[in-house]
Amino acid sequence: MSNPISRLKTFFNGELRQKMMKEFNITNINALPKITKIVLSMGLNKTRDKDKNQHDLTMIAGQKSVITLATKSVAQFAVRQGMVNGAMVTVRGNNMFHLIDRIINIALLNWRACPGLNKKSFNVKKNVSYSFGIPDKRIFVEVKDDSMRNEGFNITLVSTCKTAAQLEFIMKELGFPFRKN
Repeated sequence: MSNPISRLKTFFNGELRQKMMKEFNITNINALPKITKIVLSMGLNKTRDKDKNQHDLTMIAGQKSVITLATKSVAQFAVRQGMVNGAMVTVRGNNMFHLIDRIINIALLNWRACPGLNKKSFNVKKNVSYSFGIPDKRIFVEVKDDSMRNEGFNITLVSTCKTAAQLEFIMKELGFPFRKN
């Protein structure tokens, strides 16, 4: 049994595509920019419970996370090649829109300490992407953690946009709150 179509995916494929065609002056619907995937990542070190944090990341994303290993040794940080240094999960398709909805409505809008997202965090190297961090994973109801330590994770939205302005427009229309600078 599959998940029902997300309300954000319906909005993206309907209203938002029409707005983007007018805003960016693009006539071909296949040439419109879109968000292709979301990557959640969390650093793990010796003091943290690796299995618990990987399980929490899996619960937040709704699909299995994987452990990442160090690719090379760095003596200053006591890291050896092959050591566990993090966990990550990539979410695409309909599940991605469900996750975006939960990130906006749970993590960003209902979180009192969130001042909004910084407009300077766009990465325009190869694909335009936007990265930000959530300082405490416990704001998601799926995480059952009684420890007093704040453990955060990173969220990266990867898109097919040509400019940061296009991705910013899509994110604003989906409901991401940006700071008013």
